[in-house]
Amino acid sequence: MPGKLRVYRALCLCFVPFLSVVLPKAAWAAPAMTFKLVTLGDGAHCRQKCIQVVQAEGQIELNSAESFRNFLLKLPEDPTLRAVVLIQSPGGNVEGSYKLGYVFRKLGVTVIVAQASELDRDGADGRMVSAQCYSACVFAMMGGKRRFVPPQSKVGVHSIFTNKYEFDPLHQDPPYRKVPANETVNDIARGYAKYMGISPDLINLAERVPPNSFLILSQSQIAKFRLGSSGKL
Repeated sequence: MPGKLRVYRALCLCFVPFLSVVLPKAAWAAPAMTFKLVTLGDGAHCRQKCIQVVQAEGQIELNSAESFRNFLLKLPEDPTLRAVVLIQSPGGNVEGSYKLGYVFRKLGVTVIVAQASELDRDGADGRMVSAQCYSACVFAMMGGKRRFVPPQSKVGVHSIFTNKYEFDPLHQDPPYRKVPANETVNDIARGYAKYMGISPDLINLAERVPPNSFLILSQSQIAKFRLGSSGKL
């Protein structure tokens, strides 16, 4: 816990005005979620004490929780390296998102809807910039013991759906249509949200949003549903 608190305080001191705007993409075909360790801070000043956090980026798959656990096994035995997860995702598999959320909660990590800047990805000094957490990503985010959504980042919800594959020679791309989930699936989602300390009313709201669109939650809605805070650590 002391190590985690040091990470939180350092983020607070160094990155309160940390976000730049990244415009959302209309069609976001993301690869499977990957995990990596990124360094934040000005190396000329913090040097070996620069903050390191986990970046989770991409589409959540059924086995993403297992991929995350395998990633953690390769990290040095330093609890501060897994204290904070930056997440950027268009969504993905709902069951896989539940599993990833459970792992986040078991480890007690803080989840921030943000991503490391391109400079950091090249191994240079980095900073956090805005990100998106849409669709099933929100379930993984719920698993964070602490959750932050900085003002420029976006969290989007819609109704849970399944893809029903149908052959249509006139419309083959994609060869399926989105079918809303049944009430049992939505009840499971409400139960999961409640377990994570999130208001089930968020699921009720999402149910009313067609699967082909998103409702971008406002900061007041994020706070109202106990999904997270503004990200001011």
